[in-house]
Amino acid sequence: MQNLNEMEPTVAITPEILDRLDGEFLQYSFLQIHDIAYSDGKIVITPENSTARREYQMEPDAVEYLAKFVGLPLTYVADVGDPAAVTMLWNDHIRKRGQDIDVLKAVVRGEHISGFTVRSFHPLRPSAVVNACREAIAECEFERQPCVHGKSIEFALTGPDLREDFVNTTLGTTDIHRFSVGVEFNYVGQASPTIGAYGHRHTCGNFMYSPYGVGGKPFQIFTSEPGQVLARFTECTRQGVEFIQGTMIPKIRATMEAHIPDVAMEIAGIAKKYGLPESVETLVSEAYRTENLGDTVYHMANAFSRAANNDRCPPQAVRKLQRAAGEITVRYEALETGTEVGFEEAELFFDETADDDVKHS
Repeated sequence: MQNLNEMEPTVAITPEILDRLDGEFLQYSFLQIHDIAYSDGKIVITPENSTARREYQMEPDAVEYLAKFVGLPLTYVADVGDPAAVTMLWNDHIRKRGQDIDVLKAVVRGEHISGFTVRSFHPLRPSAVVNACREAIAECEFERQPCVHGKSIEFALTGPDLREDFVNTTLGTTDIHRFSVGVEFNYVGQASPTIGAYGHRHTCGNFMYSPYGVGGKPFQIFTSEPGQVLARFTECTRQGVEFIQGTMIPKIRATMEAHIPDVAMEIAGIAKKYGLPESVETLVSEAYRTENLGDTVYHMANAFSRAANNDRCPPQAVRKLQRAAGEITVRYEALETGTEVGFEEAELFFDETADDDVKHS
């Protein structure tokens, strides 16, 4: 990849990194369920096409999922207390689901059930998802180190064509931005993937984030064959590149020329929309006063993204601030006309519906 000079270095996509991402995934196996029963605090599973039964401990995620699936309030279980009564309660609710129980696929790790997904879910190695996405970006690298958290991987992909220099003589500034397509993927089928566009501003290390109409919906990804799913990842990454080049970059240029009549009111309104506490709103106002960008929309967007980098910013507010910055940028015309800023609902990522999932919904 070309030398990005002052920019933080990108990360090459190497076999070693892909192996690391696959490492957590390979600890899990997937067991199609024919029948289940509850016994002495454990779950007993009979797999499909087998008469062998095996006991497993259930991790909290699995307990919560199964209880919701069979309609058993866990608060009621806690109130019962007596182990024998709890066993009867669980099995009574499991029996009420009848044959519907075979829609479930157990996520197994050793002697534990880590969670459940649905039978139409096809496991995908994280490396396969990365490789599918990188097909859409020339000379592709990770924008930053990918990470594994919980049962998900998160990575951002970039390339030489996704770097832009913004020169504005009125503001007297030259800002370097590197853009990337960010992907979060739950590899055990307990959540749908999300894909969006990131902008990384070199001057202060800020990130803005914007979805672009390919958000997820639970279980929709589980309804396609693996090859189709990977092809969709490639296509959605390509859409991300087009969104960055055709929308995000031009909008940033435009926000450098667009002014806001009442900055304090706009900051308060957006903070309220995103449910940000007063302490975080204060960080945004402080960030706004940190640099002089001419009271432009660009100025305000950077105040939100800069606040996300503040040591006093609570972790749960970081993504909200980054998304607010992206939303301000992509829909800046709404600020000028006084229209409420807000994204339309994202289109479905995968729109097929599996017969199994419909039958048992």
